[in-house]
Amino acid sequence: MPYGIYTVHQVSGWEGSELMPDFDVFISQNGALIA
Repeated sequence: MPYGIYTVHQVSGWEGSELMPDFDVFISQNGALIA
């Protein structure tokens, strides 16, 4: 993934559960893996 700021958006989940609010993640270098 190219470096930058990305917004994570949950589009589905278990029935009866709430979706998480959106949140931003920052990738500081190209190809970085975040687990």
